[in-house]
Parts: sequence; structure tokens; C-alpha cells
Amino acid sequence: MNQRDSSIDSLYLQELLNPIGYRKIVERLTLFLLSKRYLFDSICGSSYSSVLISPQIAYNLNKNFILIRKKNYPTSSNRMVEGYKNTKKYIIIDDLVETFSCVRRINKEMNKFAPNSICNGIFLYAQDQIQKPQKIDGIRVYFVKH
Repeated sequence: MNQRDSSIDSLYLQELLNPIGYRKIVERLTLFLLSKRYLFDSICGSSYSSVLISPQIAYNLNKNFILIRKKNYPTSSNRMVEGYKNTKKYIIIDDLVETFSCVRRINKEMNKFAPNSICNGIFLYAQDQIQKPQKIDGIRVYFVKH
């Protein structure tokens, strides 16, 4: 997809919403998670971009996917969280972090949904990430280049 043919402003969405870019992001995150041997049984996603790729990565790695809905977002379900309730360790995959509110909301909802689970890492893939925090609320942040 050529930038002139696109009406997408965000760099990460330009990559994500075309087949070649999508494949590169999914492959890179899958390989990164495999190479480091991170311990987790589920992947959590909430943002639009995360929900586009996280189920595919979970499938590639034979892991569970947990969907965390945003409040006041139209849906056919009354549940804020749907997925594997017996999760022990999960990771969060997202495009970028601006205010940390999304990560905090995911962890808050996971504490209610699976109270004995712990977040084992936050994996960010957007190339236009401005802030590069080492940790968010004590949870390690990884930046995956693609």
C-alpha cells in the first residue's frame, strides 16, 4: 500500500492494515516471544490494533487470548473480560503506550477476572513509540522492532 493511496494517519496502522505489514508484525512478535522463552499461558489485548494481531499470535504460540473490553464501548456482551479464566501468567501486546491507562485498566480487569494471575510483560510493537519506559507499575516493558 502506497502512502498516497492511504487515508491512514498512524504509521503502525499503515503497516498493520495491509497484508505484508500485518504478516511482518505478527511474525516478528511470534519469533521474539519464541526466542526469549517467556513464561505465559495467555495474551491480553484491548486496543483495536492489539485485538487485530494478538489472537493470531496466541494461535501461533498455542496460547489463550483474553479480550479486555473498554467501558462504555458498544458490544453484544455484558462482560468486560472474556477468555481463559484459569490464566496464571499473561502478557499484554499493544501498539504503544502513551498514558499507561490501557495497561493499568487491563491489569485491573485481570485482577478481578483471574485474581491469581500475574502480568509477565508488556510487549509494544509500534515504531512511532515516543516514550520508552523500562517498566510500568513494576512490569517489564519490551519494544519489539519489525
